[in-house]
Parts: sequence; C-alpha cells; structure tokens
Amino acid sequence: MKKTAFHPLRKLAIAGNPNRPLLGAKVYTPPLTAYLEEHGISPAAFQALTKKLNGQVVTPFDPPYASGRMDSDNAFNRYPLMIVYCTGSADVVEAVKFCNEQNLVVCMRAGGHSTEGYSVLDGRVLIDVSNIKGIFVDEAGMTSTVGAGVTWGEYNQELNAYGLHNPGGSCNSVGMAGYTMGGGYGYTSMRWGIACDSLIEVRMVTAAGEIVTANAKHNRELLWAHQGGTGGNFGIVVGMKYQLQKLKDVWPIQVNWPIDDAAKVLKTWQDKMTKTLQDLDLGLLGFLAIEEVPGKATGGESCTINRPYFCIRGIYSGASKEAAQAAMQPLLDIGTPSFPAGPLWQRQIPYAAANEHLLDNVEGIIPDTIKETKRCAYIERALSEQEFQKMVDYFKTSPNPYNIVSMEPYGGAINKVAPHETAFVHRNAYFDIFTDSFWMQDSEKAEAFRWLKDYYESPDMKGLWSNRYYQNYVNAEYKDWQQGYFGENYENLQKVKSHWDPDNRFRYPQSIEPAK
Repeated sequence: MKKTAFHPLRKLAIAGNPNRPLLGAKVYTPPLTAYLEEHGISPAAFQALTKKLNGQVVTPFDPPYASGRMDSDNAFNRYPLMIVYCTGSADVVEAVKFCNEQNLVVCMRAGGHSTEGYSVLDGRVLIDVSNIKGIFVDEAGMTSTVGAGVTWGEYNQELNAYGLHNPGGSCNSVGMAGYTMGGGYGYTSMRWGIACDSLIEVRMVTAAGEIVTANAKHNRELLWAHQGGTGGNFGIVVGMKYQLQKLKDVWPIQVNWPIDDAAKVLKTWQDKMTKTLQDLDLGLLGFLAIEEVPGKATGGESCTINRPYFCIRGIYSGASKEAAQAAMQPLLDIGTPSFPAGPLWQRQIPYAAANEHLLDNVEGIIPDTIKETKRCAYIERALSEQEFQKMVDYFKTSPNPYNIVSMEPYGGAINKVAPHETAFVHRNAYFDIFTDSFWMQDSEKAEAFRWLKDYYESPDMKGLWSNRYYQNYVNAEYKDWQQGYFGENYENLQKVKSHWDPDNRFRYPQSIEPAK
C-alpha cells in the first residue's frame, strides 16, 4: 500500500484545528493588540501602517524602545505611545495620516536636543525624522539641500570638502532642522547672520498629510515662519535648502583668563567687538567655566582643585594672521591671557575641524549619566564693568564643577536684519547669555534648579537682562514666553499657524497657538 506523504495541514484538514478555542474558554489577546486597543488604535490600521513604511515602528514591546524614547538630556524620562522612524517624506505622510485617522496626538524629533525635552512627550506618537539624511551641494548655485535628520557635524564635514559654508551650531550632534528653525547661532554669524538667515526653502508635511514647499516664490509666509518661528509648529519639516558662502580654512582661537580678569574682558568685548565690531571675520564665544588644576590640601599633600576661569573660543575666517591679531588685540591686552593650545595664528585648519574641537578643553569630562537644565536671556543695554562682575561673582557660587555660563555676541550681519524681516526678532542685542546647570543625583536637582533660576531672577541679577529669550533654549519657567521668544512677530506667527494647522494638531508646551 502506497504511503501518503505527511503535510503539516493534513491533520488539521482531517481532525480540525487542535488550537481552536474551546466553547466558553477565554480568548487570548496578544499584548501588542491589547495595548493598541487600550489606546483606541485599530490593530488592522497599525499593521497597515507598518507595511506602508520604508522605516519602522517601535512600540514598548520592542527592545529599541528603551533607548529610542530617550533624548540627549537624561533629565527627561518620557514614554511615547510608539516611535515611527521615517526614512523619507512618504513615511512622514503615512504617519501623519495614520495619527489623523486614529485621532492620536503627535510629537516630533530630528536631533533630539530640545532643552525642555519637547521632542518626546508622554502618550504621543513620536514621529522621528533623524534617518532622513542626505546632503546635496550645488556648487554652481552656491546652495545645499539637506534632509531633516542631518546633524551640524555631518553637514560641516560635507561642505568643507567643497570649501563652502553657512553659519550653524558649534555642537556637532545637534540636528540642523530644529536649530535652524529657532535661529541657529554659529562662529560665523557676525559675518553672515544666523542659520535661519541662510534658509531659502523648506519642505514640510502638513497636518493634512500633504507635502508642501515654501520659498521666496511659493508660500513665502511659511518660509518666513520657519526663519526663527521654531520647528514643529506648522508641520513636520523633512528638508531644507540653504544659501552658501565660500569658506574652507580658519584660524582657531583659544584664550583663557583668570576669573579676576573676566569682567574687564567682557566689558571691552561688549563695547568694541559686538554691535561696533569692524572686522566681521572674527567669530567668538565666551565661557565662565571651571577647570581642574593641581593644588595642595590643608595637610600639604598634592590634590586636584576646581578653579573658575574665563575663556574665549572662536575663529578668524580672514586670510591674514596679522589682521586676526589686530582684531583680537583689544582683548589680549587685558590681564594675563594664556593659550591652552599654544600661541595663536600658528596655522589654519578646516572649519569643520575647528567647530568640532574648539570646545573640547572648556570643561572637564562630563559624566554620561549627568542631567541638565538650561536658561538664557539677552543683554540689550550696555552693562558696566561692575554689572559684569555680578555675573562673574554669582558663577563662583556654582554648586558643582560642571555648570557653565556661555556668551554669544550679537552685532554685524545679525543685527543688520530688521526684526520683522524674519520671524527671528532678536536683532538689537549685545549678547545672548545662556547657562547650563547640572546634577547627578535626584537629591541635587532642586539645588540645580534654584541656582539657575537665581542667576536670572534674584534681586542682584534680574536687572542685567532684557525680557527676551533665545527660542532655541526653551525653558518652562520663562515669563510671557510668547513675547520673550517672538516679540512683535508672534501675532503673524499665529496667523501662519491658523492657515497651515487650524486644528492645532502640532502642539506641545510653548507651541504657537492658532489665531483666535
């Protein structure tokens, strides 16, 4: 007798499915299905989304979720509903349409450096565009087209190969999209403006899931809103286009001063090298920081001590080292400057290398698990040396060796743009002063927040600042943040919001509200 070959389905065909639920038995629901249904999401729609994407969806049941929900700052510990990693505009369109159909609220992330953690919010669908890469350089047209997930480090490295440049962030891991939409300060901003001044086009997915382009000829008001109106308000940006400048090699500048020289250096810097700076090839950042130096303990034994000091890091983008020396001379004449990388003007280096390494020796090694909060304020009136001394003296009370006060000088090309010409209103400042306060243990958090708040709001300090804040350094404690970030441009930003997102689908704490 011929033996019939076994087939795995044969037994089911003959005897039925042995795994079928028995009458009266409780039906097993997979955990992901239960999770989706608990949040009002159709499992079928979810499965359809995963099939349409070139990217992927990560849920709390997937191993990458634990790291994927974290941002650059360990202070924020939030749990999005799921993470949609998009690899192109089509993925973003599908994600937005899915959220609309399922009535889900979104948050969005490119570089993940929101200083208040707004990139990741609890219970929302996180639409992540960090994988939308690609940098196309048009040498003849002097423009670059960039994916929303590109970082400043990646971008600077690519542009440097062409000898081209546009102003941008000094931190290589920061995403270009969010930083540009909020302004975008860099070493060359005094010469060529902030990053959003070079932004000539954006591509965006709207709240309806449509791809639109905004430039000088089409949707001009939408381009204007992205030139300082911050990201995530009007839609999800998937690409940007920039006007470029010629720049390849620069002279790096690293100078330290004893803390007792700081106020005099700051006063001279303000008076001679901000609004009245003549040589715009000079680009500087300043810092009150703490360094470790050899010392002696009370018993006489050798030890390491923490010592506050003041330093400047920057570049000179002109060709002549003699001109560079002349531009820096007003500051080098003060006190006893020292040069941690050796004498100035030894050699020129690629801009990308300078941008990457200039800040390496400002602070000591910061632990990976540290947590941070940040605040800022503009100086819009000329301060006296005694007022700068208040800034210095308060910094000396830092409760830990990691805190740092940073200074971004304004003037030059930044201040030549009228406040209404772009959504970036801060065109009449001397400095933006921003402060990072750190803590390691939860027991230290309250002190870190109190120290930072008092730096800006205590009776001795609050008179130094204007009521304006740099919108890239968001903080939940700012008073009247709408005027602080956007000033007289806020009303127009609300009108743009009403046109492109009338139902306020793209919202988060301190997002722009539609006009009423």
